[in-house]
Amino acid sequence: MSDLRLLLASTDAEHCFAQALTKQNMERLTVSHWGEWRSDVLSAHYPAWTNFLIYEGSEPIGYVGVESKGEVLSLHNLQIREEHRSHGIGQWALSQIVRQFPSCKSMEGSVFKDNRATSFFRRQGFEVVGEDEHCLVIRKPF
Repeated sequence: MSDLRLLLASTDAEHCFAQALTKQNMERLTVSHWGEWRSDVLSAHYPAWTNFLIYEGSEPIGYVGVESKGEVLSLHNLQIREEHRSHGIGQWALSQIVRQFPSCKSMEGSVFKDNRATSFFRRQGFEVVGEDEHCLVIRKPF
């Protein structure tokens, strides 16, 4: 894990990586909740977010999409390749993201209730502050 880097995503190839990884990780859950996977949804929001790729050496292994809203940092996407999970990379990425936005006082997002990532976010100190039929709304103060 010593060779990890978080870099701003700016190229079409990086956008394609983020799109493909998100689909790979989220398609099953998205279809089960909303009936279909729609690549156009991520593509529509991607330009408004600050997007980072997580690299191990020269290999992209993850993607983070956030949006600064005053003192709140909205976490829209945190995706790690399956074979790189459970090695502390998600925790590392969140800590690096927080450093990029020093004026933010909290981070919030949403996660499907049946997504195994709910336990990851709880371990990182996120609390459930709301919910709807499909998702939990989570928040972590800094």
